[in-house]
Amino acid sequence: MTGLKYSGEWFLPENNLKLSGRLVIDEENKKISLELYGEQYLDGSWVIINNPDRDKRYRSKEHNHSYETRHIVILGTTRTLITLINCQWDGTEDIGVNTYLIKYQAKFAFFDAHIRSLADLQIESGTFIYPYLSSWFDGFKSMNKLDYASPNEFKLTDEDEKDDPASISVTDSLHLVFFDQINRHMKEFGVHHETKFQKYLNLEYTEPASFQNLLMDAAHFKRLLEFSHGKPLRNKLLKIKVRTDKLLNYIRPAYNPDKVDTIHLDVVNFTLHKGEDVFKHTQHQNYMLFSAWNMDVKELNDIIQKWFVNEPMFSIYDIYLDSNNWFNHSDVQLSPVMFKNRFLNIVQGIEAYYREVLGSKTEQQNSDQEKENQLRKAEFDLKKNLILESLEKGSELKEWFNSHFKYKRFIEKDTGLENMLRSVMSQFDEHLKQIFGKSQVLDFFPRYASTIRNRLSHGNNHKEIPGKELRIFFHAGQIILAICIMFSLDIKNIPEKITSYDLFARYITQIRNTELHFR
Repeated sequence: MTGLKYSGEWFLPENNLKLSGRLVIDEENKKISLELYGEQYLDGSWVIINNPDRDKRYRSKEHNHSYETRHIVILGTTRTLITLINCQWDGTEDIGVNTYLIKYQAKFAFFDAHIRSLADLQIESGTFIYPYLSSWFDGFKSMNKLDYASPNEFKLTDEDEKDDPASISVTDSLHLVFFDQINRHMKEFGVHHETKFQKYLNLEYTEPASFQNLLMDAAHFKRLLEFSHGKPLRNKLLKIKVRTDKLLNYIRPAYNPDKVDTIHLDVVNFTLHKGEDVFKHTQHQNYMLFSAWNMDVKELNDIIQKWFVNEPMFSIYDIYLDSNNWFNHSDVQLSPVMFKNRFLNIVQGIEAYYREVLGSKTEQQNSDQEKENQLRKAEFDLKKNLILESLEKGSELKEWFNSHFKYKRFIEKDTGLENMLRSVMSQFDEHLKQIFGKSQVLDFFPRYASTIRNRLSHGNNHKEIPGKELRIFFHAGQIILAICIMFSLDIKNIPEKITSYDLFARYITQIRNTELHFR
């Protein structure tokens, strides 16, 4: 086991019991492990090994596979203050007479402060790393970020960018700040070192945010990058800036030993990046659907802002990304059923776009339909009263007629799925012609997609749907839905971006050259 170790006392915020142990940051196995030594657990209960009162946690992997103990917060006092978040008990074993090793796994470790609960974290900003961020956000400028300041020192090529980082206001309370930083690493003591630049993203809040909101906002930006790159990506949280008024205790900065309003806490976590290299920043422009390589700064900034505020489209974004990301870049082979579900997702996404953008009624249309209903009801009531007057007073027929004949509101019938798909494709007819030319696959797509969707949704003839044609239509639907999303973000020159994007270029070639024929 390799990594940093922090020895000291560990306890729960609501408990005065302090246990000796050590925290191990295991970089190799991507784990944050807490090892405690003694006869008690953090909650004060004793380790009991004798039957029949044997502790369920003692060697539970041998005796009780379902037992779990969780603590939201564990605090540690070592050479610094440490707060562990989302901790799960990971085993108990004896290592001596009345001495036991009790292990926990933590999801996050915050350094230099103690908190009582996650609700006490009032976050003003969080610093993240995303792979390929510089290539995506800087375009050509990402190719030459470092310059010589002296024979033994480098500087950023664009010093103005360091002093004035790019800031984008995406909501009233959230700003995204992109900045570069030079990092020097000692490769071999006294021999040589390595100098690299890294692009970072700061999520800065005008009002304090919760830790959950910080992670959700970071994940939402990550999904924008995934849409552009066409594959799942990871991110890494490096530090957070928090207010001090609700912290139990914190280490005051050396440059300001007096009480401060905010402090920065370093963060260790492996679950966000899952061990993947998030520090890489070079990506060929053809492997990104859109980026600073094929649009100017203002357009890219506007896209980022729209991605955060376009809430009616969020579910459509998720449908596209989840369908595309299913076990993408993994060794898992999709089963036929899983691939058919991906096709269903794409069709559902296009249908959702129609309902949100093309099929939603305006206030005027709703008002017109309400007036139509009022006129129809007045005419109905007039005719009904004439009939009632002609029937014998108090007769069973008159009572039956009056109770059974009620006005039924007029509601326009819902548009069929095939027509919905045709409407969406008609909206982008010029784009599709520029991308595919004359294509029998596109001509047949609405009928095929609606037919197959109905068959798959009702579990009919699951095995009789040919995989080859389904894959062709899946790729066609994926490009159509991508166009819908790009249009919702006001991306310009959509056909050029679609055809130059390597992933879609291969799909377009397959669709154009397919030997399948339809009638």
